[in-house]
Amino acid sequence: MDGTAALCPNAPTTVTPDANRFDDVAGNGFALLALAITPEERERILHKGAAPVVPDPGSELHQWLVRHRVPAAVVRPDRTVMFTSGSVSGSLARLPSFHSATANGERAER
Repeated sequence: MDGTAALCPNAPTTVTPDANRFDDVAGNGFALLALAITPEERERILHKGAAPVVPDPGSELHQWLVRHRVPAAVVRPDRTVMFTSGSVSGSLARLPSFHSATANGERAER
């Protein structure tokens, strides 16, 4: 299973007892969830209007990615996995820009 169309679990992102869960880290919009994200990839994800999420190794969310053999996944606001990829760069190539057009035709963040 590649995780596509599955619900992303609202699992802890760290192994600490007071760990934030996926919903806390991802916010209300789209998220790119991955086993690792470089600083450059993080900037590109943010520029496209999505939230970069990297769970700590050993965390429940990290284990979910590993169990499903999913290095990177784009998760919709309803927490359904939109698509998965073998890499963050592959996800970025398919990741739409989540911005809306303004009345004068310019792009603005939602």
